[in-house]
Formats: sequence, C-alpha cells, structure tokens
Amino acid sequence: MSAEGIQVSLITSDGGPVGKRYELDDFGELVKNTALALAHGTVANVAVDGLTGLRDLIAGTEPNQTLSFGRMKDDRASAKLVLQRHLEAHPDAIARDRNHFEFAIGAPAFWLFDFDGHHTQHEIAGIESAKDALAHIASALGEAPMLWRASSGAYIVNADTAEELTGLSGQHVYVPVTDGSDIARAGKALIDRAWLAGYGRYEVSESGQLLQRAVVDGSVWQPERLVFVAEPDFQPPLKRAAPDMQLSGDSSALFNTRLVKDLDERERRQLARIKATERARVEPEAKIKRDAFIIAAGERHAKSNGRDKDASVAMFRDAIEHSNLSPQFVLYTADGKPVTVGQILADPNTWHGRRFRDPLEPNYREDPRIARLNARTGGKICLYSHAHGGRSFYLQRERAAIPIVGGEMAKATTDALGVIREHGEIFEHGVRSLVRTIEGRTEPITSIYLQDYLGQVCRFERYSKQDEKMRAIDTPPKVADFILERHGQRELPTLEAVVTAPILRPDGSVLDAPGYDEASHLLFYSPAIDTPRIPLAPTFEQAERALAKLWQPFAEFSFVDDVARGVMLAAILTAVLRPALSTAPAFAFDAPSIGSGKTLLARTLAAFAGVVFDAKSPPDNDEEMRKYLFSCLRIGARVICLDNFTGPIDGAKSAALCAFLTSPIFQDRVLGVSEVESLPNRALVLFTGNNLRIEGDMVRRVLTSRIDVRVEAPYARRFKFDPERMVRNDRLGFVGAALTLIRAAITHGGTLDTGGNERPLDGSTASYEGWDSLVRQTVGWASQWLRGPVTFGDPTADIQQAASTDPRIDTLRDVLRAWRLCFGDQPKTCREAWHHSSGHDDLGDPGNGHGALRAAFGEISGGDPRFNEMSLGRWLAKHRDQLVSGLRFERRQDREKKNAWRAVQV
Repeated sequence: MSAEGIQVSLITSDGGPVGKRYELDDFGELVKNTALALAHGTVANVAVDGLTGLRDLIAGTEPNQTLSFGRMKDDRASAKLVLQRHLEAHPDAIARDRNHFEFAIGAPAFWLFDFDGHHTQHEIAGIESAKDALAHIASALGEAPMLWRASSGAYIVNADTAEELTGLSGQHVYVPVTDGSDIARAGKALIDRAWLAGYGRYEVSESGQLLQRAVVDGSVWQPERLVFVAEPDFQPPLKRAAPDMQLSGDSSALFNTRLVKDLDERERRQLARIKATERARVEPEAKIKRDAFIIAAGERHAKSNGRDKDASVAMFRDAIEHSNLSPQFVLYTADGKPVTVGQILADPNTWHGRRFRDPLEPNYREDPRIARLNARTGGKICLYSHAHGGRSFYLQRERAAIPIVGGEMAKATTDALGVIREHGEIFEHGVRSLVRTIEGRTEPITSIYLQDYLGQVCRFERYSKQDEKMRAIDTPPKVADFILERHGQRELPTLEAVVTAPILRPDGSVLDAPGYDEASHLLFYSPAIDTPRIPLAPTFEQAERALAKLWQPFAEFSFVDDVARGVMLAAILTAVLRPALSTAPAFAFDAPSIGSGKTLLARTLAAFAGVVFDAKSPPDNDEEMRKYLFSCLRIGARVICLDNFTGPIDGAKSAALCAFLTSPIFQDRVLGVSEVESLPNRALVLFTGNNLRIEGDMVRRVLTSRIDVRVEAPYARRFKFDPERMVRNDRLGFVGAALTLIRAAITHGGTLDTGGNERPLDGSTASYEGWDSLVRQTVGWASQWLRGPVTFGDPTADIQQAASTDPRIDTLRDVLRAWRLCFGDQPKTCREAWHHSSGHDDLGDPGNGHGALRAAFGEISGGDPRFNEMSLGRWLAKHRDQLVSGLRFERRQDREKKNAWRAVQV
C-alpha cells in the first residue's frame, strides 16, 4: 500500500480567521487569544499524495482554514459544517463530531505527534531529536516516514525589535499510517511506553490536580480533532520566523501502527509501579496547592455572593475532590456570562450541549469552550471539561431537609422515598431488589449504600434543645432499612435493563432519547452529547448500506455455509436488541480446531452489546451453573460467555441453563441471606468450543455458527484488522446500522404484521416469538430482498441440523423402530417389553426382533447394569408423544390398570 490519495478534511470557516490571535498588550507583553470559534463553514475531503502532498497542503492553507485528519463518513466530496445544536435546522449539514467524521477501517491516514514544549522534560528540537525520542519509545517508529514543522505559536518575533518572543514552544510530526482506525489504540500504547521509557511524569495544576504528561500530547488522536496549520492572526509588529518544514524517510511509504505493541502483563505491572512512585513524589505538592486553591476560591465565592465562608470552602472541596457541583456553584459560559448550577438544573434542556469554561480554572489555556454540558445522559447532568486531560463534573440538586421526630420514622421514610423518586437514580429491579446505575450497568443497593446516598440528597435534621434549633444529623439507619423492606410500596420505576445506545422496543418502535422509558422499562444511558437518529422508514439503499456495514467486522471469518452466516447476522442483531427482548436463544461458535476465531467472534458481539468481554469456563455442575447465572443477573451482565466447552451442551445435565434460556424472569436464593429473588433476564448467552455437540432440550435453545479456516495452524494467521476494535471504535454507528436494517424489514417486509400477510420466513420459533419477529424475520427479509456482501440462510435451520445429529434423538428413533418391529400396533407394558428383549415373550416363546430391542435398550442405558424395566418406564414417560421419523410413543392403560406403551405410526 502506498501513501497516494490519503484523505484529510479541509475545513473553511465562513466567519474569518480561526485558531489563535497574537498581539502585544500595553506593557509590551505577548498575549494569546482565540481568534474565532469555528461555528460554521464548509468541509471538503481532500486526497493528498503522502507527506509531500501534506506539506504542500499545509503551506497553502488560508487563515480561515484548518485540517482534520479524519474524513467525512458519507461519500460526499464536501458538506456544510454547523454546530451540533443547529443540525435539525440544516438537515444536509454535518457537525464536527464522531457521528460525522471517522478514521475509516483499513484506510491510510496521518498520525499526528504533538510535542508540547511546556510538557516535556526532554530537549526535543527538530525532526532528528523528535524521531530519536519516538524510536526510544517504540523502536519501529525510528524507520517511519515523517514530516516535521514547528507549531503555529512557535518562533514569534517582534518585527520592530527583532526580539524572539516564543522560540520553539511546540512542534508537530506527521506520520502516514496504513490504517487510521488503529491510531487511538496505538496512541494509548505509545503513551504507556513513553512512561516505561522515562518520558512520563505528573504535573500539578493550579487547583492541585495531578496531570499526566508524556513526550507527546495523548489527547489529539480523534478523527474530528482540529489541527491548526495556517499562520495565526498576528497583530503588528508580530510575525513568525519559523524554519521550513522537514521531511525524513520515504515520503510515499506508510507506517504500520500494529508495530506499536500493547503492553503485556509484566509491562502493565511495571507501569503501575512507575506511576504510583511518581504520584507519591508529587502528592505533597498537590495537596498544598489543592488546599490553598480551595480556601482561596471559597473565600472569593463567599465574598462576591454573600455566603458563609465555610460553606463556600466546602462547596469547592466537594467540586475538586468528588467532582460534584452544588446549586450555588458558578459556571461561566463560552461568552463569559456567569450562571449557577441551580439555574441550569431549573431548565436543563436549554443548556444541553452548551460550551463552558473549565469549572475549576475558568482561564485554563485561554480556552472558553473547553467544557460541554450533557443534560441528556439518562442519569446525572454532566459537565465534561477537556482541561488537564479530561474530567467529568456532576451537577447536584439542593439537598431536601427532612426532620427526624420521635414516633415519626415512617413519615421520614416516606419523605425520603419522595426525594429518591424526584432524583430518578434508583430503580426497582425484580420483586424485591433496588438497584442504581453506574455508567451503563446496574449495581444492587445495600443498606449501607442507601444511607450514604440519602446523605447526599437529603439533609436529615433533629431539634437540639441545647441550641434551640434544628441541627443536621447523619442518615438514620432505620430509614434506609425501612425503604429496603417496603416491597411493592415504594412507587419507584421498574428497570428491566440499562442500554447505552439506541434500541427498538418490542413493538419495533425506536427508543433513541436518553433517559428512562416507561413503555419498555429500559434506561437509556448515554455519555454522548448527541445520539444517532434511526430512520423510521429506511429505503432499500439505506438498508443495503447498513447490511454492508454490519458485515464489515466479519468479512474475514470463514463461515462454512449460508446458515452459519445467517446465525451470525442473527447474533449481531440480537446483541443490539437483547435488552428489549423478553427471551432470545443462545449462540454458539464452533470450529474444528483451536485458534479459528471463535472467541474473537464472541468478543466482537460483546462490543456490539457495549460491554467488556468476560468469558468463563463452564461450571462443573447444575447447581454451580444456576448460582453463576443468577449472580450475572444481579450485577446486570448483558453478555454471558461460557468459553471452550469440551463436553456436550446438554439440557439433561443443566436444567438451570435450559430454564435460563427460555425464562424472562429467573429466580434463585440470594447468597448470604435467606430470601429468594426473581430478576429480569435480559442477558445474551454465548458458547464457544471445538466440534460442539448440542444435545437434548438444548437443541432448540442454541443456534450454532460454524467456521472452518481449513488450514493446519489457524492460530498463526493474521486478520487485516481487529474486528472487536472496529466495533468498539464506532459502536453507535454499528448499532445504528443494525436498527436501520430491522426498521427496513419492518417497513418493507411486514415482519411484525399480524394481519395474515406473508412473512419472509415460514413459521415462528417457540419460546422466542418476539425474537423471531424482530431478528429472524429481518435476516430472512435481508437475504431475499437486499444485495448483500454475502448470502444468508435461515438461522433456525441450524436447529433442524442439530436435532438430526443429536444422539438422544437417534436413540429414541432406534427404540421406536425396534418396538414397532417387535409389537406392531399392540400395546405392551415395560415388563413385557423387557422380557421380550431378553429373547422370550411372556409365554416363553422366542420373541421376534428381540435383538434389535435389546440393542436399543442398551443405547438407553449406556451400559449401566442398574438399568431395568422401571428405568425403562421412566425413560418412556420422558419421551411420551415425541415425534421422530413418523413414530411416537403413546401411553394407555391395560385391563389391569397398568401403563402400556405403543409405537404409533403417524
């Protein structure tokens, strides 16, 4: 692959110069300000030929232009650029965010290394020393082609006096790479290795925060990030006298970022020790600065707002140490206007998406837009500031005062429950449990946690006779205990599951607004300011694009046939929809040998579900399986993967697993207490193994996708890209594609139609009817009507394939045929059949077909000498009326009221 035609985004502002503005103040000191925020303009995809093309592009940029090294996601050559909050008014425009810009999978891009002169203790000046530093961190970078240039604010001089004012304050190095989608991963690995190589340290901020620094800035590797390359806006007599850009290496070559390896376990432990030592070194200084900042900020706030000094100091301490912003905390908007947290909480939608200065250091880097408010997380309102490497602050309501009076503990409990309902952060989960949500997952609530939480949202008070006024007290433990015991009386919202991306409700309608959804009992938690909108009636063209995108991560897997691919597509859609489905089958990934990619498939599905992959070896027995499954539901696990099955996945040996896969509610005893809890089951279950055997009742509960690389050492092959990372880097985009495909099937294929219209696939899937309508029928519609990258079969065809090879079905078939051969339509008791199999009937005459019957009974017993006519009766009862190859066992009573059995031809 050559470096020709690397795409970058050239952004042109409609409002004049962007970037920085430099001037001298009245005292002759250099002052730096933001020239103009990039509010609107145009963006164009520009193809450049390697580093020489990039050099020429940079040299030709105008003051109102800037670059982004990601490219627009759609195929347009150019588009109008607006702020995110203006997108609805400009439907053809795009915003500068992750929904519209990307590092395309497998496409070359430029990797920016930003050497900040203020943040490195090493002397780096020019391309050779920069290359040496990078090579010292990751040796492969020593051979990478590079373009070096001094940053836009470097080498500023006073033209009147010829005085150099800044020198080499910063420098950029650009490296063309083979796959831009790997930049974020490689960048994190590079920062980690920089610390190992001695290029990392902590700085202490003005507010006493520990700031991680390395030789390069680790916050610049996003596809939508602006790279200011044009000359800044210099006010006379200022000008820039920087050296020319410098090239090193083959300008047409590309660097493979995979050569920058992630840390192994030994290196991660070493890094943890280095950072712990560095933190211990700077913590004394940080504490002094932090305490001084808190006191000074609190005193200023108290003086300017007429508040109690101690209360103001406590407010700033809570902000710095716990990231909580109280209602009296003053924030400053991008245009410098003050607004209190309380004012924002009174009208959060008005402030959603607005830009602010950093809440702790409003003048940080003279960037008035460094923080952004997210009022639609589905949880607490969050202000995220990019200052000091990035930090989230949470806006807090005023604590409600609740008096504690003798004999009125029940009323205090009721009042506290009212406060909990108002905050909307605690939910009913199952019959008895309460849960809270933490960044998209649930956590059971204990009495101790509830006491702590109530202390944060309530101010409990008791009258003090000595002071003759109400005094604050700690949360009474009885209040928390009473709340936990008020089953069915708490009137809190019921939570089935937490989702972290848009989803469809069971009726096919779209849930894409963060927050609690009463209709589905789902909580949509979203840390993103803007979430993708799902088209209600996608076109066939949109559906085909969605299908192509969904199959991208799986293009290099060797699925054995159409059914295996159909199961895989169904698994993708199920991973996206599982929280909304009351039941769904499990999915198994099978291969003839190790290293074929089974676990990687499971990991990639976990990425679709938005969770970190966590596999477990199958529990040894049914009791352990039941405990494990229930514990997963207790913590809100969305994906359960049982990895590397060596024996059969057998329903007879795991009744708990069988029940789990068909139960919307799963019940068990809570460990450590004598109570039984029933919890909603919204977990996606995955199995992996070599030459898996699905047997018994598990056959209809598990869909298997088989891959076969057909090489002797499949573990030695390499993928062109990492499928799991591909999905994690653009999860919302992949989820949007999955929902678009399903909505297209609903719109054009009638997958939910109950009026007699023909569905894409015949029949339905017992126990999984809702899943069948939304998932299986979508796979069928896509295979019939869309031009896809591959072909797909009916995923449930795998059930018939598994049933045909189930040894238990084979055994039942053999017994039925032998019984029919021996007795025809005559009913026989187990005692009569048992005697006949030994070679004689009840009259002592030789029995016809006794050898076949004896062999069939041997299959049932598996050679167990304890097997007898009573064991045979229990086995027949278990398989009563089960139809195999046109035969089934029918039970009736003979004249002596004994059970007799007949093999009936159907």
